[in-house]
Amino acid sequence: MTGLQTLDFIRLSELPDLAAPCAAFHADLSGDDSIEGYEMRLAAFRKLALDGEQEDAIVAYRADGEKEGQIVGLAALVQTDTEAFDDLGPWISGISVAPDLKGSSLALDLVEKVEAIARDYGFEELFIATGEPDLHRTSGYQKIEPFDKNGSEFWVLGKAL
Repeated sequence: MTGLQTLDFIRLSELPDLAAPCAAFHADLSGDDSIEGYEMRLAAFRKLALDGEQEDAIVAYRADGEKEGQIVGLAALVQTDTEAFDDLGPWISGISVAPDLKGSSLALDLVEKVEAIARDYGFEELFIATGEPDLHRTSGYQKIEPFDKNGSEFWVLGKAL
């Protein structure tokens, strides 16, 4: 069963041993199977898990069934995400959803959970850089500024918490 009712969520800081599986999941979804790409992601997830200063990640995983424990989604709260907008922050970054759950509400659930972490840290606003601004506008994010990312139009979105 792949419905959202079989998923659970945990903060990466609560279970740092998930850093390596998170790095592998994120690398697999990005199509980057290089050792360098994996090591870069692993270092980033370890930082979030162990010493992220007001940073963390949410990990969604299957809570039951034959694939129990399988990571199916990620999203991170980071201080900086897009160099051209380093005056803004914090950011929701690295939103990743397993292919069999695309089109479900999992991405929005991950965003809500990162927003809760940001509120816990006392942040009053949050930003997302995305190529899919309409997805996040339904959650109250407003377009701030477009930018080019590898030849595609992306948007910086912001939301008051």
